[in-house]
Amino acid sequence: MIDLSDEVYRQQQQISQLETKVRHLAERLQLIATLEPANDSIDEIPPHY
Repeated sequence: MIDLSDEVYRQQQQISQLETKVRHLAERLQLIATLEPANDSIDEIPPHY
């Protein structure tokens, strides 16, 4: 039988891992955003004109 404290510990470990992954993804997105020029397709004329 799993004790409540064991389950809470397991969940906290999982939360910590997920926070690390989210932080890593946010850093990668920020890097990509700074490397790629903004695509302002809203101001572009559609190709059929």
